[in-house]
Amino acid sequence: MKHEGTYADAARPDLVLLDLNLPKKDGFEVLAEMKSESDLSSIPVIVVSGSAHALDIARAYGLQIAAYVVKSLRVDDYFSAIRAIKELWFHHVALQPTERRA
Repeated sequence: MKHEGTYADAARPDLVLLDLNLPKKDGFEVLAEMKSESDLSSIPVIVVSGSAHALDIARAYGLQIAAYVVKSLRVDDYFSAIRAIKELWFHHVALQPTERRA
């Protein structure tokens, strides 16, 4: 997302789905980094997490996420939620206009 090195010409994402439980950095660190960088701060982030803890949800919203989705233990429910996000976000939400890199 930072357009560095091999990714210098990568497209800017319109939306990020972020899990909080990541192997090297936790999702809160990734989110804080994104929101602290002017080029990335306006990218909407939806957290998709197994945590339903109120503190995690509050912390994520404090870092300016667009939405917080708790993963279902049932695979069908999980994929249904992801499809609903896709339908809403790419077919119904009016996204903020952004300047695209040339």
